[in-house]
Amino acid sequence: MEDKLKIIVFAGTFIMVVVFVFIFLFMIIYERKRSSYKAELSRLELQHQKKLLEAIITTQENEKQEFAAELHDSLSQILTTQLMTLHGLETAIKNPEYSLDNLPNTIDQLKTLNKQSISETRSISRKLMPVVLNDFGLIEALTELITKVNESGSVKANLYKPSEDIRFPADIERALYRVSQELINNTIKYAHAKLIEIKVEVENDSINYQYSDDGIGFEVNEKIGKGIGLLSMQSRISAVNGKIQFTSSPDSGYQVSVIIPLKSSI
Repeated sequence: MEDKLKIIVFAGTFIMVVVFVFIFLFMIIYERKRSSYKAELSRLELQHQKKLLEAIITTQENEKQEFAAELHDSLSQILTTQLMTLHGLETAIKNPEYSLDNLPNTIDQLKTLNKQSISETRSISRKLMPVVLNDFGLIEALTELITKVNESGSVKANLYKPSEDIRFPADIERALYRVSQELINNTIKYAHAKLIEIKVEVENDSINYQYSDDGIGFEVNEKIGKGIGLLSMQSRISAVNGKIQFTSSPDSGYQVSVIIPLKSSI
């Protein structure tokens, strides 16, 4: 019986080590990417390009802070509780007076904590890169995103997409998905809009992406160069050789047009 208990303790410890290795590898990859962005920023001379890269770095820093907060507030606490439970079990089984009657309850606790840690790890992974985007592409990912917006009831959203299934280069799909998230978040937070529309077409070997809402709008010239959100979107689209244009004015809604050539991106 003692051998089985040792196996349980070892298995629990192994699971935690795997999770920590995942976190450690992610942080290494992230720091390398951040260093690459900073090195690129030092080489650029045009002020506008510098602003775009600064926006990328700021966005990455914000994402890193959110990721660290999630690790601390959820996964880290679950793993700490699991480790304490394992240590308690290890100490208990060394005691000659330890009663096996307590074992089932302890094992149930460890199973529950293990399931929670796996669930939190998957949740964080999905936020870093949505599964549907990786597996099924931009159109399906946008469809899921629009569905969630409509289910929230905060604003109605429509997606107009190509009739046939189509995949684009991965970097383009990531860029347009992140831009879509940013645009939708901005609309919900600030625009007081009732309707969002997204249209994706393929024309002349290019992706034509259109976004619009019927909100209160704003003066574009006052926002460009000042807001991190707009600069971040420009950065993402520029990185895939695309062009993005913002159109808006007070009380006239908000329109965004993106054109990305496919041949030069593949």
